Amino acid sequence: MRTSPIFILAASLALTACDAPKSPVTAAEPAEHVVTITDAWIRLPAVSGRPASSYFTAEAGAMPEEITNVTSPSPGRVEMHETMESGGMSSMKAVDVVPFTAGEPLVFEPGGKHLMLFSLDPAVKPGDTLALTFTFSRAQPVTVDARVIAAGDPAPE
Repeated sequence: MRTSPIFILAASLALTACDAPKSPVTAAEPAEHVVTITDAWIRLPAVSGRPASSYFTAEAGAMPEEITNVTSPSPGRVEMHETMESGGMSSMKAVDVVPFTAGEPLVFEPGGKHLMLFSLDPAVKPGDTLALTFTFSRAQPVTVDARVIAAGDPAPE
């Protein structure tokens, strides 16, 4: 059996097409699932050994999203919390998932939603930065450097 040169050329072209470069956005990771984290900062505790707190703004792409976890190499544990008012008293409650809407910034701020960083390395000082990695229900994880400030310092602008 003779193999036709046209058949060999067609087969070569077909195999070459299989190795075409891929676009940066795949079907499993559509652009709508992009999340940005901005203005991340950490306030050290007033009393050594107590947890630090962290604040930031998250914005989803074109679809709703959920923060499902936050980690950092320095603290032993990071928890998402929200502040609640009841009978004139404030209290905090840990939350496992924080949903947010596309097109509406989700703001973690003093007196509201925030992160608690437990067992922070005592070597962390004001002016340092710490990496925070955010995990989402749909989007790829995002890592940002959060600026560290002292307990009594005003929030960065």
